[in-house]
Amino acid sequence: MEYPAASNPEMVGKYEAMCFAGGGLFWDEVLEYRVWIKRPGNSPQFIACPTFELAQHIHDNPREHGIEPGEYPEKPLVLIKQLEWINEPSPGSFQRKSGERIAEWRPEWLEGKKREPDTIDKFMAEHTMN
Repeated sequence: MEYPAASNPEMVGKYEAMCFAGGGLFWDEVLEYRVWIKRPGNSPQFIACPTFELAQHIHDNPREHGIEPGEYPEKPLVLIKQLEWINEPSPGSFQRKSGERIAEWRPEWLEGKKREPDTIDKFMAEHTMN
């Protein structure tokens, strides 16, 4: 899959570090890609990127990007915005939620999960018992 670039490149690196992790099943907007760097004795930090390709390059070539020996770059994550999503408070129990929510996902979760106007209605119809 070719991953979409950040929807607003000028905002890359300006989002809060803390956010939801995973969940929601659908995404509305890609905000940035992140490579979290674990540094011995320090809190993890991340490098924000407008594209997956750049984030992957940083992960694969850490010394080219100023990451020192002994510092560990994790695999890239994607920061997404959700305007509507699915909550699953217990297995098989689904709730439609709305509002603005920002979450970090694994990039491969983007595939086939872009929310369209009828995506959640279809999901709920398929997963709700009558």
